[in-house]
Amino acid sequence: MKKLFLSALVGCIALLTSCTQDSASPSGGGGGTSTVGKKISQVYEASTSTSYVSNDQVYWEEIYHYSNPSKLEDEWYWDGDKIDQIDHYWGNDEVRCTRYFYYNNAGNVNRIESYYEGELSYYMLFYYNDSKINKFEIYEDNILYEAYELVYSGDKITRANCIYYSDDEKSSDRQISFMKNFQHFKDHKESIQRDDLPYIILTWTGDDITKIREYYPGEGNYTTNYTYDNKNNPYYGSNALTAYAIFDSGITNLSQHNVKSSHSSDGYDYTYSYNYYENYPMQMSYTSEYISGPYDDIWYKDCYEYRFSFNYLVEE
Repeated sequence: MKKLFLSALVGCIALLTSCTQDSASPSGGGGGTSTVGKKISQVYEASTSTSYVSNDQVYWEEIYHYSNPSKLEDEWYWDGDKIDQIDHYWGNDEVRCTRYFYYNNAGNVNRIESYYEGELSYYMLFYYNDSKINKFEIYEDNILYEAYELVYSGDKITRANCIYYSDDEKSSDRQISFMKNFQHFKDHKESIQRDDLPYIILTWTGDDITKIREYYPGEGNYTTNYTYDNKNNPYYGSNALTAYAIFDSGITNLSQHNVKSSHSSDGYDYTYSYNYYENYPMQMSYTSEYISGPYDDIWYKDCYEYRFSFNYLVEE
């Protein structure tokens, strides 16, 4: 297939844009198979800054700026509406790891393999009820480390249950899949009972996830609330993108729109802003704040800012 790229300048970053969205409507929430709109080609990180503040006075500050136009983070390869592979890069433009996507006869992702510096690191298996992912497993060295089952209301995932995890430290340290949404799993790992494993509940408003609640039976629970814009989320739409949201890009990418803010019950706050082209993000930045303490009667506020840009593929 011949691939063409349309260049568009936004600030100092050259971005690529694709043709308009296919007329078919994506079926979000994790259920069904559908076509996608704009297809991500590259994701760049433009800059990162970090500061630490104590009692509203600057305590320590360190700022990082990557060279223009930006640092390549991800490069995506497509076969029609199917993701073929995604390369993730180091800061020196070398590929750090590659994810390969494999499909069943129905066209749904049933296996994703992750290679680190050319060696197979781990793989994931996806199981279906009709066209909906209802279970997935994570393996390393052919040993099962984690397993999750999904519960739906209609076409939308409303609950994810951890049904198995390994005692091996690799399981608690791994930051993929729903473990990203079981953010406190590691904190409670030693006290979690095998017959009472954690789970998360997803609350939807329309086609967007507006609340995620983590439950650790006998230990506690945590809540994160989200708000959204009204533009198209480039990570939303197809079965492959659903699988990618489940294991890597984040479960809120099952939502049709882009997150504008999030607030967590344990003190983490994020605010997102975007520049758009044809109702899709071309640039995204987000800031976060986390307040901790007191330590020796001093409170600390950690502030982060990240900027990213998106290139989209044009196909002919």
